Amino acid sequence: MLAADDVGPESVIAAVEATGASTVYIHIDLDVLDPADLSGLGAPQPFGVRATVLIDTIRALLARFPLAGAGISAFAPASPDDAVEDLPTILRIIGALNS
Repeated sequence: MLAADDVGPESVIAAVEATGASTVYIHIDLDVLDPADLSGLGAPQPFGVRATVLIDTIRALLARFPLAGAGISAFAPASPDDAVEDLPTILRIIGALNS
C-alpha cells in the first residue's frame, strides 16, 4: 500500500510490476483524492492524492499494462450543484482510463 504522498506514476508502476501482473484492474475510490480537487466525497481525506497526480498515474500505468477493467466509487455530492462542479474532474479521470 502506498501513502498519498507516495502515489505517482513511477511508484505505482513499480508496485504493480512487483506483483508480476500482466494486466491491471483499476479501482478508483474517489475518497483518496484531496478535497481541494473534488468536493463530492463521502469520506474526504485531507491532503489526499491530487487529481492531476491520479490522472498522470493512470495514463502511465496504462502505457505499461493493458487494462482489464476499472471501477470508480465513493462520489457523494451534497447537491446537484456540487455534482456539476465536480464533473470536469471526474470526466478527466474517466478520460485517462480510456487513454
